[in-house]
Amino acid sequence: MKKSQIATEFMLMVGLAMVVVFVFLAVSYSLIIDYSEEKNMNKLMDFGYSIQNELILASEVEPGYQRIITLPEKIGSTSYSITIVNNDLVIPYRGGEYLFQIPELKAGSITTLTPGNTYTITKEEPGADDSGVSIA
Repeated sequence: MKKSQIATEFMLMVGLAMVVVFVFLAVSYSLIIDYSEEKNMNKLMDFGYSIQNELILASEVEPGYQRIITLPEKIGSTSYSITIVNNDLVIPYRGGEYLFQIPELKAGSITTLTPGNTYTITKEEPGADDSGVSIA
C-alpha cells in the first residue's frame, strides 16, 4: 500500500466517524429537548391540578373556610398565566391550553391570576347571593 492510499482511507474513516458522532449528537439533542418540554408540561399540569383541587376543596367544606395561596413566579423555568373562564381554569402554553374544570365562583371573583401574587380562597357563609367560593 502506498502512503497516499493509507492517508486517503484514514481521512475517509475519520470523516465517517465525524458524521456518525454528529448524527448521534443531533438525535441526543432532540431527545433532550423533547424530555425538557414534556417535563415543563407535566409541571404545569401538576400546578393546574393543585389549584383545581384547592377550589374543589373550598366548594365542599363548611362555610367560613379560607386558604391563602401564593403563586410562584415561574413553574420550573417556564413563565405562565392563569385565567378563569366560566367554570374552567385556563393555563395557556405553547399555542395550546390546559383546562381544569372548577366549581362555579362567586360573582366578583378575580378572573386573572398573576404569578407571584397572593390570593385568598374563601367559602362564604350561606346567604342570598353571597354564598359560594370566591378568590380575592
